[in-house]
Amino acid sequence: MIKQCEEKGLPEPEFEEKMGCFVIMIYRSIMTDKYLDSLDLNERQKKAVKYIEKHSRITRAEYEKLCFVSERTANRELSDLVDKKVIEKKRKGPETHYIVSRRDMARYNKKQER
Repeated sequence: MIKQCEEKGLPEPEFEEKMGCFVIMIYRSIMTDKYLDSLDLNERQKKAVKYIEKHSRITRAEYEKLCFVSERTANRELSDLVDKKVIEKKRKGPETHYIVSRRDMARYNKKQER
């Protein structure tokens, strides 16, 4: 189930026990154009988020090629996405990549419940 969610670009499901029942929470993508517009992202950043949804992750080098930007610009814009909690940075060095932030998903889901 986790692998299938990853393949579809969805967040990893959450598993928990509630009152003797096993509950699986599968979240849909929140990265709609309307939601991304509310985050004050530039078009390249929006494009990168959509790329991550489709491919599950992005590297700095992939961001450079996707958006036709320099290494410095890619680092700055990816850092901005991390600061805004849209994406999370995983690993270090040559294995560094970025995924959609689970914290952002949780924050969005709480907003929807209100």
